[in-house]
Amino acid sequence: LATNSSLIEKLMHLSLWATKEINQIPGIRAVSDHVTVHGEVFLHDVSKLLIDVHQLGLSGHEAYEILRTEYGIQCEVGETNVVLAILSIGDTEETVTSLVSALKSLSLSHRKSVRKQFIKRAFFQPDLRKSPREAFFSETEYVSIDKAIGRISADQIMIYPPGIPLLIPGEQISEEILEEFKRLYEQGNIVLGSIQNHTILIKVLK
Repeated sequence: LATNSSLIEKLMHLSLWATKEINQIPGIRAVSDHVTVHGEVFLHDVSKLLIDVHQLGLSGHEAYEILRTEYGIQCEVGETNVVLAILSIGDTEETVTSLVSALKSLSLSHRKSVRKQFIKRAFFQPDLRKSPREAFFSETEYVSIDKAIGRISADQIMIYPPGIPLLIPGEQISEEILEEFKRLYEQGNIVLGSIQNHTILIKVLK
């Protein structure tokens, strides 16, 4: 990488070509050069193809599994609306064309599906009732998720992706936070916590 800049130039060329091709596929969109969030503009890492598939009636989790099992393409991760493909200097025109072709087939096979209505990810400001340290070292117990409303969390409540806690120790568990937790869980995200007999248990203060 330090001595052969053509490797990076080739990677960028492949990514820009793939992005252009993907954005011509009905129902699929790849993030382009710049991303604007609340008026702020951010540059885009071209080695990462962030591909929105929700207009096909698919979640990112479903698209991830279809690409892996039916087309032999291993993406990095699937999330609520998107699937992430990462390019590297080992990729070639052939491998990138395989991804684009698979997405075209995905569009043809799912374009007439009933589109799912995905809620935009919510952001919460939980009520911190105790310091994280105090909560962590308090006497605790496990309760089912449906009995946790109003309790104070003694652990992080987290779903991956993105791996950002919905709650940390010391914060009060609200109904809206649990609804968001359930929604993300039902979409196929990985729960980082305790599950027994298909029941999600949450560690709370006694």
